[in-house]
Amino acid sequence: MNTIWGAELHYAPDYWPLWLIYAGVVVLLMLVGLVIHALLRRMLAPKTAGGEEHRDYLYSLAIRRWHWGNALLFVLLLLSGLFGHFSLGPVALMVQVHTW
Repeated sequence: MNTIWGAELHYAPDYWPLWLIYAGVVVLLMLVGLVIHALLRRMLAPKTAGGEEHRDYLYSLAIRRWHWGNALLFVLLLLSGLFGHFSLGPVALMVQVHTW
């Protein structure tokens, strides 16, 4: 039972609003753009000689690891939210994962 009056009349479990489809397309296009950008940077980068390459970093290794750890956790949080919101995958597996 829903506490919002009249909500039962308009509930459709398979309904995907148009704004959500647009948002998904925008996210996918952004990811495709990032992959294309990375591939072009790798292909068009100037070739280095066979010797050792010295790299100067703006931030320390600890800060870079902290950033990538946060980025990974953000993606995992996003995926778990999508799995929970759209009921993707078997529920028994989700219960098993979350009670481990």
